[in-house]
Formats: sequence, structure tokens, C-alpha cells
Amino acid sequence: MMIIKLQFENLRFTDGSQQHSAVVILTTDDATLCLTGRAALGKTAPRADIKVALFADAMRQVRQMPEYRSGSKQIVLSHGIASQMPQSVWRAA
Repeated sequence: MMIIKLQFENLRFTDGSQQHSAVVILTTDDATLCLTGRAALGKTAPRADIKVALFADAMRQVRQMPEYRSGSKQIVLSHGIASQMPQSVWRAA
């Protein structure tokens, strides 16, 4: 799966849970995945840090899908997205 577009919709902070959440939309070469990402960062965390944490949570969810957990499919990011996200987030096992 090659992720070619990354979007964040409905980004918000919830005081009760003290976390940020958003719909993380991963457009791939053959499908679009919409995942609810959560990030336990403070209310005043920089927006870039929040997006990295939300993307990391989305990648965690994708890696739990059977086809990726078994290794039969690989996750690849387009150059534009890979340059925006730390390798530790998207290359993690």
C-alpha cells in the first residue's frame, strides 16, 4: 500500500480525556482509509507535533490489520508524505 495523500479532519482537543483526536484520512494507491487518531499531548502542543502523533496512531492501527501484521503487504509513503513525517513513525515495526 502506498500512501499518496494524508489529511486530518475534525481536529479537536477534549478536556476530559486530555487528548487530541482527529479523523486521519490515508489515501492510497487503491483505497482510502479513515481512522480515528488520538494523541495524548498537552492542549498547547505545537500543531505539527499533534499531526505526527495522530499519524503515528493511524499507522499503529494499520499495522494491526491482518495483511500488514502478517507481512504479506508493506506500507510505503509517497516522497512528499515521507519527508513530512519522521521515519521512526512510519517505519516502526
